[in-house]
Amino acid sequence: MQLVEYTVFTDRKKIRQLAGMTVDWMKYIQEKFPGEPTAVYKHMIISAWDMGFDSVLRSAPALIVASAPKENRNGMVDISIALAYLELAALPSGLGTCWAGLLQGALLSWDPLKQAIGLPTGHRHHYPMMIGYAKPKYYRLPERKPPRISFK
Repeated sequence: MQLVEYTVFTDRKKIRQLAGMTVDWMKYIQEKFPGEPTAVYKHMIISAWDMGFDSVLRSAPALIVASAPKENRNGMVDISIALAYLELAALPSGLGTCWAGLLQGALLSWDPLKQAIGLPTGHRHHYPMMIGYAKPKYYRLPERKPPRISFK
């Protein structure tokens, strides 16, 4: 059905604002739930932000937020497949990608951030990806554990 839509940000000020809103969400979570399991991790990200380092979106030059209509029961699967293909297509073009998990965490529950992203009306499923020119060059694939496969 090809229902995935993309919201693309290229304005670095806007991308920084979205990273800042993610940090605001982390501060809120720390205040509201001080014993939360990721509190130490969030504290490091907040501290880095306060010192001028963006460890949320890594000062990415572009941010893509893929989304699908809430009626699409396979929305998150469709988005995952679309972003995986985007990731594969970016590499031969000299581009690097990174799934923006911190922004995704905030998007799940932080209404001010949801409004700032401005997903298309009626879209519930979403996931962000940073894209830009990668600094590191990879000459081989990272080592992986062998797959767990059961034949029956």
